[in-house]
Amino acid sequence: RASIARWVELSRGDANLGFNKTTLGFPGALISQLPGGDFFGRYEFSDYISLGRHSSFNATNTVAFHPSATKIKASHTLRGGMDMRWIQYAEQNMGNPFRLTSNRGFTQSRFNQGDPQSGDSIASFLLGIPSGGNIDYALFPITLNKYYAPWFQDDWKVNPRLTLNVGLRWDINIAPNERFDRLNRGFDTAGINPVNSMIDRSRFPTAPEIKGGLKFAGVDGNSRISSDNDWNNIQPRAGFAFLVTKKLVMRGGWGIYYVNPSNDYRQFPGFSLTTDFISSLDGARTPVSVNSIANPFPSGVQIPPGSSRGLLTNVGRGFSFVGDNFVVPYVHQFSFGFQYELPKDSKLEISYVGNRTMNLQTNRPFNEPSLALRQKCNPLEGGTPAFCDELLPNPFQGLEPFRGTTHFSAATRSRWDLSRPYPQFTAFTEQARNDGQIWYNSLQVTVEKRARNGLNLTGTYTLSKQIERWGFNDVQKGILQEGLYLWDRPHRFTLASVYQLPFGEGQKLANTSNGILKRLVSGWQNTIILQWQSGRPWDLPGNAIYAREGKLDNIDWKAHQVWALPSYVNAAGRRVPCNAQVLDSGAIALMSYSQNVPGCTLDNYNFLKLPRYAPGNVATGRGTPFRDGRIRLHSIPTADVSFNKMTRITENTKVQFRIEAFNITNSYQYNVRQFTNNIDDANFGSTFPSQAGNTETTYPRQVQLAVKFIF
Repeated sequence: RASIARWVELSRGDANLGFNKTTLGFPGALISQLPGGDFFGRYEFSDYISLGRHSSFNATNTVAFHPSATKIKASHTLRGGMDMRWIQYAEQNMGNPFRLTSNRGFTQSRFNQGDPQSGDSIASFLLGIPSGGNIDYALFPITLNKYYAPWFQDDWKVNPRLTLNVGLRWDINIAPNERFDRLNRGFDTAGINPVNSMIDRSRFPTAPEIKGGLKFAGVDGNSRISSDNDWNNIQPRAGFAFLVTKKLVMRGGWGIYYVNPSNDYRQFPGFSLTTDFISSLDGARTPVSVNSIANPFPSGVQIPPGSSRGLLTNVGRGFSFVGDNFVVPYVHQFSFGFQYELPKDSKLEISYVGNRTMNLQTNRPFNEPSLALRQKCNPLEGGTPAFCDELLPNPFQGLEPFRGTTHFSAATRSRWDLSRPYPQFTAFTEQARNDGQIWYNSLQVTVEKRARNGLNLTGTYTLSKQIERWGFNDVQKGILQEGLYLWDRPHRFTLASVYQLPFGEGQKLANTSNGILKRLVSGWQNTIILQWQSGRPWDLPGNAIYAREGKLDNIDWKAHQVWALPSYVNAAGRRVPCNAQVLDSGAIALMSYSQNVPGCTLDNYNFLKLPRYAPGNVATGRGTPFRDGRIRLHSIPTADVSFNKMTRITENTKVQFRIEAFNITNSYQYNVRQFTNNIDDANFGSTFPSQAGNTETTYPRQVQLAVKFIF
C-alpha cells in the first residue's frame, strides 16, 4: 500500500486525470472495468479532508416563445399572451466511479455507537478495512420539460381614486420525459416480485410473500413521462390601489403562483447502478477481511441492466423513486398596506406581506419497519435494541439477482432489515411527495426622504418569521417536522442613499463651459447601501433533543474556537460541552466527553442523545426540528458603495462608467459556517472560524469596473 502522504500528493492537480490506480496496488482486472477512463479516484476519511474528485458537466438548452398583445379600451388596459418553453437538460455527472470511505467504526470501543474518545478513520484505513465505498456506473440522461402558460390581465381605473388589477394564468407543467425512455415511473406495491418464487420455503417457512418493485416510463403500457400531469394549476390574481385621502394610499393584493418542480422529478434506478463495497456481513461488527482494500470489489463492476429486469431491478439495494400522483406546489402571496406622504418630500410605507406555500415537494422513507417493531427496540418506548439487532437467517443468500450486495453474501441479516415491508430492498425513498408547507409573515416599513441637491435616502425595516413543515419527526406515526425555515431572519435593516454629486454642468462646483472638462466632471452619482440582518438559525442534530436552554448571551465571535453552548474544562484543560445520552438500557448518562468534567452534571446538560431505534437514529424521523432560532449564526453589518458617471458623446450616444465595491469594509462574517452538530463530537456546539470554507463566509472586498456604451 502507498503511504497516506503519497496519496495526498497524488490527489492534487493533474494527478486526478490520467492516473493508473494499479500503482496504488489495486488489481488491474478491477481497474480495467471502471467507467470513465483513468483517474486517481475519491478517498474520504471522517474527521479529515477528502482526497480526489471526479468531473461533471451539465448543459441546459431552452427554447422560449412569449407572444403577447395589449389593448387599451376606455378605462381598461387589457393584456394577454402565452409563455411557452421547452427545456432540455443534458447531464454528464460521473458520480464516483471509484470511491472508498473510512470511519472510526472498526477501531472504536463500541462498533455500533460513536465515541469521540476512541477510533480513527486513518487507523482503520491503514489496517486495510475501509468502512464503505462504491463504483458508480452513471447514466448521462437527456430529459425534456415542456411548459405552457396562457395568461390574461386587466388593469381597470374604476375612478380617479380606485384602480383594480385582475388576472388569470394557467400553468401547464408537463412532467419530464427522457430521450431514450430511461426514467423510473413509480413503485408497484402490489405486484408479486419474482424473488418470491426463488426462496426455499422448506428452509424459510415463515418468510413473507415478497411484493413490490420499480416501474419504468414507456414500459408495460406506462406513459413516457415520469409522473401524471397536473392540469389544475389555475392562478387567479387580484389587486387594488385606493386613494383614501390626498396624502394616504391603501394598497393590497393576492395571487396564486405555481412553483416549478425540482430535479427530484428525474430518477433513473436501473439505468444507473452502484457497485457497493461490502465492509461487513454482520452489521459492522467485524470486517469481511483484514485486508479488503487490496481488492475492494472482488465481484467486479456491475453494469446497469436498464428496465429489462422489471420488478427485480435493484434488489438488495436502496434507491429513490418518483410517485406518479405528484402535483405541482403552489404559493398564496398576499399583501396589504398604507403609503403616507410626510412633510418635506418624504413618505412612509407600512405593509403586511405574507405567503403560504402548499403541497411543497418533499420525500419520505418508504421501506421502514412498523411502529410495533420499533417500539420493541427503542428503550424510550419500553424496548431493547438487542431485539432489532438480532441476526436471523437470510432467505436471500445466494440468490443470483442479489449478486454484489450483502443480501447475496451474508448468511444472516438483522431482524430490523428483514422486517421491512419490502425486505428484498434496503431502505429507499419516495421522492416528489406533497407533504410540505411554508408560512411567511412580515411587517415591512419603508421611509424615503427626497433631500435637496440630488440626495435621496431610503431606510427599511422588516420584522418577519418563516416556518416550514417538511420531513418527519416520526415516520411510523406520520408526525411531520415543523420549525424555522432555512432563510428565517426575524430582523432586517437597510439604509441606502443615492446622491447626484454637485460637480459639473448645472451644479455648484466645477460648472465649467470647457467642453472636455465638462464631460470629465459632470454626471457623477454615488450610491451607498448599508444592511444588517439576523443570523441564520443553527441546524440542530437529528438524533438528540434540546433538553435544556443552552444559549449563550454573549458569544465571543473573535475566539479561536467559538462556542454557542456552555462548555466546561475537562481534566486535560480542554473545553467540552455538557450533554447526556440514553443508554441501551434506557438509563441516562453523561456523554463520554462530559464524564468526570467539573461543573457538568445530569442537572445541567443541554442535549440528550437518543438511543438506537428511536426516531433520529434510524430513518424513521428525528428528535428535533431542523433548526432552532435561539442559537443563530454570525451576522454583522455590511456596506456596498458605487460611483457611476454618465457622459453624453453626441445627441444619440452616451457612455456610462461604473466602479462598484462590495463589502467595502472587508468585514469577515462566517454567516453560513455551522456550529458542529454531531453530538458525538467533543466540539459539539462550537465552530472554528479559521476552518470556514470560502462558501461559508461573506466574500472579501470586491471591486469591479464596468463601461457601457448606449446608442
